[in-house]
Amino acid sequence: MNDDLPQTYRQSGLALSYILIAVALFAALSFAVANMMRGSGEDVAGQEKARIIAQEVLDYARAARQAVQSVRISNTCTDEEISFENSTVAGYAHATRDECKIFETTTGAALNWPIPPDSANDGSPYAFTDAPIEDLPESGDGDPDLVMVLPQVSAQVCVQINKLAKVNSAASYAPPQENDDQSTLGSDKFAGSASYATVGAVIGGAQLAGKTDACFESQNSGVYFYYGVLLAR
Repeated sequence: MNDDLPQTYRQSGLALSYILIAVALFAALSFAVANMMRGSGEDVAGQEKARIIAQEVLDYARAARQAVQSVRISNTCTDEEISFENSTVAGYAHATRDECKIFETTTGAALNWPIPPDSANDGSPYAFTDAPIEDLPESGDGDPDLVMVLPQVSAQVCVQINKLAKVNSAASYAPPQENDDQSTLGSDKFAGSASYATVGAVIGGAQLAGKTDACFESQNSGVYFYYGVLLAR
């Protein structure tokens, strides 16, 4: 019987080795799965945050659009009388009635000057300018449309804006590319007359034509821009 002991010990040792290997493999697999789930969770959380920011941008554009319509209808303001003069960003002042000022709190539309949501972009302010958007259904005599612009938008927020605004039929909602001349979009401030001279090509193409809200990538520069049409002209 004593002759069998070494063989038993050897078998027990092998069994223990197999158990330890199995435990190690299970631990490694659990660690890998946990990392994958953590990464997936962080990605989902990032997408949800970007969606909330995108919705905030679109909500403000809707409010600005309503403010422009309000001064035109209630205060009989012409397109040229509309003013985005404010106390935060200079360059929008021009001779007009207070009733036609979007940010005038007493007699104007009393809209609050917008501050970009945290993480929406690099902190650059919103801009109010004019630019021709291709094939807008409400377009009239061909003048450049009044638009609100948010430059330097983050890629994730740009994708979520397009998803909410139903821009780009691709599943990824990847931002369409626009002519690189649009890299200056928003640098010309609307002050009662057309400021479009230095902007560049018409914003359009298969994915942007007729869109009142969209986010695109400026070709070659890689900068993302959001625009929201406030008044089609």
